[in-house]
Amino acid sequence: DMALKLPLQTELQVELECHIPASGKSHQQKAILPISIREARAYERIEENPYRGYRGGTKMDKSEMFFGRDELLDSLGQELTTGPNGQGMVLYGAPRCGKSSVLEQLRQRLEGADHLVISLTMRDREGPVDAWFSEVLAEELLDCLEQDEAGEQAREAFANALEAKLPYRKLIAGMRQLKEAWQAVGLDRRIALLLDEFGHIYDRAHGRDMHVDGDAPISPREVTNFMDRWRGLLDANVFNAVLVGHHSMYDFRKRYTAEFDRLRSEKLDYLDDTATEQFLSDPIPHRRGRLRGGAAELAYRLTAGNPFYLHKLGYALVNELNASHSQYATERQINDAAHMAFLSPDQGNDLPFQTMLEEFHDCLQGDEGLKKAAETVLGDIAARCTDDEGPTPEQLHPVREMERIIKELKRWRILVEAPHGGLTFRVLIFANWLRESQP
Repeated sequence: DMALKLPLQTELQVELECHIPASGKSHQQKAILPISIREARAYERIEENPYRGYRGGTKMDKSEMFFGRDELLDSLGQELTTGPNGQGMVLYGAPRCGKSSVLEQLRQRLEGADHLVISLTMRDREGPVDAWFSEVLAEELLDCLEQDEAGEQAREAFANALEAKLPYRKLIAGMRQLKEAWQAVGLDRRIALLLDEFGHIYDRAHGRDMHVDGDAPISPREVTNFMDRWRGLLDANVFNAVLVGHHSMYDFRKRYTAEFDRLRSEKLDYLDDTATEQFLSDPIPHRRGRLRGGAAELAYRLTAGNPFYLHKLGYALVNELNASHSQYATERQINDAAHMAFLSPDQGNDLPFQTMLEEFHDCLQGDEGLKKAAETVLGDIAARCTDDEGPTPEQLHPVREMERIIKELKRWRILVEAPHGGLTFRVLIFANWLRESQP
């Protein structure tokens, strides 16, 4: 029997030689590599890519694909269903951090508990904000009550609101009648309004959201009139609400303090390292765990836990595992998948980073010179930063209003402080994209 027999844990001594063509020199190094020998198993192909339908930024409608937000959802559900009426939360954060997915998961939980949920997206408005909101709210309430016998009297009030000159009074009266009817038959139900992209009307009125094709302009006066109506709805104490928007919600709330004072604010950040690992492993489970070595840590460094980028990375990772017949994802697979998802030429206009730049440029209020200076700063930092180091502002090429640009880039969480005090990108694959896209 000439078969080689080795223990399950053994070591292999090898000698590596590196030849450097430019100098003509060679370098030899001996190394001892630990080897684990396990029972051979057949490669199991991942037939269905669970990330397929979400890599374009679609809100997450499957609870089994939603990670890292359970505590937030529990808190929101508790406030909306047991807290005083006329209150709620303003949820704000960077683009593509999963705000709309939080609303969708919250809607499913509330409807599952038999509460009446109205979900609206402010960007969908047609015509003046005030008239559109009252009309759509009345229509949604009518649709929700089609099968609700207790809400027959309330339906008449909502139908009248569609024709009334003062529709908000009819809406409030209808919601009060509906709650009284529920109480009369022993139902403990709540009305919850989930309003996505609420900050759009403020951005549109102040020139920060001008790239939407066919979207009618909004005047600051129109926003003020709507916010007066909104405050009246809250003061009626007939529903609770969650409002969602980008970073501009901070300025929106500051401008309309009284109209927002019944709603507490919370910033939604990216996922932490634990949720990031779950995001890339739980949808493609393996009995021994899917991610190996430093794969999870590398994925977190590249994406900062941004759900949008993680969906793209997860989709590419499944394809990479299938193509290489790999059961496990190592750092090499994560690197290859990231390159495939974000840096390969066939991605075309599907890259998210151009959108990120456009959204940041919107906050510079149309100043072309400032936009060009910001791009120079970003390109300069991308050329000099690494995983954990980056240049200080003093090491960058001087541009106009650099201090303001860096402050805004930090506020938008595009740039962060590196451990050694320099500047680096929060999402490192953004830096890689800039390096490859710069002329």
